[in-house]
Amino acid sequence: PISSVRMLAEALCDGVVSDPDKQQVYYGLILQESAAQYRMVQEILELSRLQSRNMDFTRTAVDAEALLRPVLESYALLCDCTDVALEVDGSVYALPTLWTNAACVRQIMEILLDNAVKFVPAGGTVRVSAAVSGRTATLCVRDNGAGIAPEDLPHIFERFYRCARGDAQNGGSGLGLAIARETARGLGERIWAESEPGRGCAFYFTLRVR
Repeated sequence: PISSVRMLAEALCDGVVSDPDKQQVYYGLILQESAAQYRMVQEILELSRLQSRNMDFTRTAVDAEALLRPVLESYALLCDCTDVALEVDGSVYALPTLWTNAACVRQIMEILLDNAVKFVPAGGTVRVSAAVSGRTATLCVRDNGAGIAPEDLPHIFERFYRCARGDAQNGGSGLGLAIARETARGLGERIWAESEPGRGCAFYFTLRVR
């Protein structure tokens, strides 16, 4: 983002772009790239706090529906705007009381939903489901996008790793999934992905049931 901002600013400063309409486009791009840089810095700081264990992972009893419904409803609105269907299985709202950190779970869900919406094509589907086995609940965010190549799959939770997924334009920092993994680790939970190229992918993470 810094390189882009510098290039655009230099073009404006040197008078290369004189058309007012084009100048407005350049100003918009500078704001967009500045916002991307800000997000990247925030994500780096967040990852640093997680890895230094300077985060609050205190667990409490959490009502699963009260935690997850607002997140999923906000993403349902986003999906409506991007021609993507968000399907939420009834098993998600039927989850028993969880023993976890609500803020951490919300962060993981938002990262996984962000990724799914970003990579699923227009007209595609993102599906959220859950299952319970003993005292462990497993949440799944699945999409029917291009999927992840087998050679990329082992690396997707690494910092700054970005893999190509079909024709999607990935403007992310490559830190989201690394943050999700460190957050899950801080909670003592597991997170992993499964994918078949051409048939989408599924991200799973576990949560303790009270």
